[in-house]
Amino acid sequence: MVHQFDNQCEFYHAGFYPRLLEWSDGYLYGVCIDGGGSGGTNGGGAAFRVARDGSGFQVLHGFATPPPGGVAGITLQPGGDGSHPESPLVPGTDGYFYGTTLEGGAHHNGTIYRMRPDGSGYQLLYSFPAFNLIPLGSVANAQGGSPIGDVAFGGDGKLYGTTAQGGNNGTGVIWSFTPPAP
Repeated sequence: MVHQFDNQCEFYHAGFYPRLLEWSDGYLYGVCIDGGGSGGTNGGGAAFRVARDGSGFQVLHGFATPPPGGVAGITLQPGGDGSHPESPLVPGTDGYFYGTTLEGGAHHNGTIYRMRPDGSGYQLLYSFPAFNLIPLGSVANAQGGSPIGDVAFGGDGKLYGTTAQGGNNGTGVIWSFTPPAP
């Protein structure tokens, strides 16, 4: 065993299987969907790092749990810098790690963020837009929402990913995003 989590991170979530990124500094980097913050107090997940020998565990960023609210089971309250990170961290060519959150942001439909490997320089880069209700209880918008799964950089420098909801039919989209210069 390399490291045993206490209330710092929780990994159970239907369909969520975390992956680690081994970086050139000797640390393993990852995210957990729940827990987070100092001693696990934020509850909206966390990005973390730990040395390969288990030493030096550090929560790099704790995501806040957004306040409850909404209609018909759809939470509409904003969630600050995002909550419940779903995608594994992905290194960019600019020295930042990139990822997405399932929820939170300006419309509570998820975010794209970046941070440096030491946890500094956290930036919310994009909040997925609000949904419109469509027949059969689905939600739609052209850009999608609730990003889920891995993200990847294309040869064009754009970040690509998928959403669980949104699009014109409410069933999700493949999105691209051009990160701003640091």
